[in-house]
Amino acid sequence: MCGADGRGRLLPIREGCFMKKENINKRSKFLMTTMGAVIVVVAACVAFAWYQLYNLENGILDVCATQQDAYVQLVVDQINLKENRDDQEIINDILSTLDSSTSKYWTFSKDRSMLFVKDIIETNRYKGLTTVTYYDSESAKDFLNALQKDRVIHKSIIIDDKEYVASGVSFSYSGEDYRLCLLTNKTVLLNNNRFMSAKLEIIILIGFMIVASMAVILLYARRIDAMGKVAKEKNIEIERLQGMVGELNELLTQKEHYDTRYQIWSRDSLKGFLEKLKGKGVNDVYAAEVRFKEVHYRHTFLEKAGVLLDKKVLRFLVDDCNMLLLYVQYNEVDVHNSLHPLLNEGVNVERVQELNFESLDIESYFNAVAPSDK
Repeated sequence: MCGADGRGRLLPIREGCFMKKENINKRSKFLMTTMGAVIVVVAACVAFAWYQLYNLENGILDVCATQQDAYVQLVVDQINLKENRDDQEIINDILSTLDSSTSKYWTFSKDRSMLFVKDIIETNRYKGLTTVTYYDSESAKDFLNALQKDRVIHKSIIIDDKEYVASGVSFSYSGEDYRLCLLTNKTVLLNNNRFMSAKLEIIILIGFMIVASMAVILLYARRIDAMGKVAKEKNIEIERLQGMVGELNELLTQKEHYDTRYQIWSRDSLKGFLEKLKGKGVNDVYAAEVRFKEVHYRHTFLEKAGVLLDKKVLRFLVDDCNMLLLYVQYNEVDVHNSLHPLLNEGVNVERVQELNFESLDIESYFNAVAPSDK
């Protein structure tokens, strides 16, 4: 039980015995807000990481493209070192000697005709084709059209559904206009061991953040769910105990109406009690008439009487300064002994009288000890 008031009644359970439902709701709202904040922060971190990874890839590609531009310019300078070579000499003496593969190769064209692609074998496949046929995607056409004379540029293009970093330049040799391009597959550039290791570490970190955040969110969700169940159980228990407390308080209240230690009856009730006692044939009943100098002495007397007198002593208030005590099934000695600790300068016992109901005229006795004008 949570406690009792000064008269023994139980206090309401909701006054501190259990966690209040409002507090649980506040905690649940706080946890939900925290979960939402965690999700937002994690999402922002993941987005920022992917953005930085994207920037890192672009940065690496730009560095590689710049180095590739320098390589193209070096080959053009090598072509210009010797004059009066025909197309086939340029291909055989210079371009055929350069490293080529399916992921990195050269193209060489004059006007709109393809002169060299990757190697001799591949060149024979494209002999007779125009540059427009080979550079068939929009990005490739834009790159080819944007080539500048004696100034190497680079751009990402798509050829045969593969993405390349292309570096190219337009130049004049022996009165003819040529275009030289170096194409490197993007995947090759980005598959560098160190870069792949760094990229893998970043992806693992992002994955760890997602897993960790989800674990935290799940733990919070489970905790909220558990708190909700506990709150529901406690509310059920509170309602059950509240019902019990209400029943007990009702019983205690009913008991107080008949407990002489807490109940003081009026003078009008005295006659009815006397008649009931006489009707039941109760013997050994004593009446003690008590007088108080002032009202506050009566209050002090009643406080002491609630402790020293038992349930067999009935209290009747005749007026503000007079009270009649009925001792039921007492002897005279015990009556005087019980009254002695209650007396002081402001409390006096006028008379102690045994009531013999066989000869007692209740009406006359009632008018004598509790007259209406007393």
